Amino acid sequence: MNKKSLYIIMGACLAFLALVLGIFTLLKTDLNVDGKIKITTSAAVWGDIAKQIGGEHVNVTSVLSDPSADPHLFESGAADTSKITNADIVIVNGLGYDDFMDKALATKQKTNRAYINVAQVMGAPAGANPHLWYHIPQVQLVAGEIANKLGEKDPQNQADYQKNLAVFVDSLQPLIARLDDIRTNHPNAPIAYTERVAGYLASDATLRVISPESFASAIEEGNEPSPSDQATLRDIITTKQIKVLLYNEQAESQVTKDVRSLADQKNIPVVAMGETPPTNMRYQEWQLGHLDSLIRALNN
Repeated sequence: MNKKSLYIIMGACLAFLALVLGIFTLLKTDLNVDGKIKITTSAAVWGDIAKQIGGEHVNVTSVLSDPSADPHLFESGAADTSKITNADIVIVNGLGYDDFMDKALATKQKTNRAYINVAQVMGAPAGANPHLWYHIPQVQLVAGEIANKLGEKDPQNQADYQKNLAVFVDSLQPLIARLDDIRTNHPNAPIAYTERVAGYLASDATLRVISPESFASAIEEGNEPSPSDQATLRDIITTKQIKVLLYNEQAESQVTKDVRSLADQKNIPVVAMGETPPTNMRYQEWQLGHLDSLIRALNN
């Protein structure tokens, strides 16, 4: 074989290789070099659910992942912005809980990035309680949207995403059964909370919150409640007008610690609840612990 023929054959092989690589690139546009879809969420709870739905096909990063930190006081940095802007799918909570996510996205446009706003998926109106993961019956809507976005990005694994979604929805049934138990056995039971983190759970369980909403709002915003609100809540506890105190461990101040101490003194059960699940604990396990603790407190 002469050199000219060899060059022709080599050129044809290279052209064929380039064609194959081009087709592969078109088919795998939304996948990374490791073949996985990158998902960035604001809250770790949505990250956990995304992992459950995506399984082995996704890499998930959550910005708010420290169970000991107050998410309302979080300030993002350059590293966080990079995680957000380079993601294939971004999941934001909405309702002002994670405005840093949208601010980061505004700095870098990405035409093929998928975007999920949890508040919009759940139909939560502006100004609503942002702690949407405590709205347990509605969480499956978010899981469904995650499965849909993953299927659009990666059609060849769509069956896996739908299978994982079905498993996830089924795993919520014990939690919903606990809510039914509370509705049946403790309808309209009076409770108080230091911050409205578990507001949806209380509403879904038909519990009656009698503590001042302005007290909870102040704590959520990192402010000290008014002397009047502090006195009202202390009176509610001292006179034992409530069955249980729900306590947000991630939004603490000396005021909330004093309230918790007073509840302990008066033998009023305190159920600790938070905004970020412990590392490696699944959403369902985390919430089941809250519900079981609440049922024990109400049965006390």
